[in-house]
Amino acid sequence: ICTAREYNIRAVRILGLDIGARRVGLAISDPTATLARPLAVLDVAGTDPVVRVTSEVARLLQDEEGLGA
Repeated sequence: ICTAREYNIRAVRILGLDIGARRVGLAISDPTATLARPLAVLDVAGTDPVVRVTSEVARLLQDEEGLGA
């Protein structure tokens, strides 16, 4: 297993998606891309999942504890 440093990646955050038929889970890595923490679980049943996920990501970008943290 290689670390982010070995790939010459610095201060990067990786957004993880766990895609299911009814729910989509969002997680974000720390700046070293070593650890991840959960952000949200979105209920996408009965909606357009792409619209639901992109609107939540846009909201999290504005949130202090979300993607920008």
